[in-house]
Amino acid sequence: MHQGRVVFGAIEEVVFGHPAAGAIVAQMDRLGTRRAFLMVSGTLNRQTDEIAKIRQALGERCAGLLKPCRRIRRVRR
Repeated sequence: MHQGRVVFGAIEEVVFGHPAAGAIVAQMDRLGTRRAFLMVSGTLNRQTDEIAKIRQALGERCAGLLKPCRRIRRVRR
């Protein structure tokens, strides 16, 4: 079982209309970010090659990959 805490701040910007791998690298360069940790959905990871493209583009800058982020099950009351 994994434990931890993720805090998301306000979304400052959304990039669209560009391939994800290149857009992520460009944003990291713009922000001066050295490493990225990827949290991805199982479906996106299994059924597309987008995550592989992102990891390839990041190279050594990819700090790690958490997969899969599972759907949260609703508790019936």
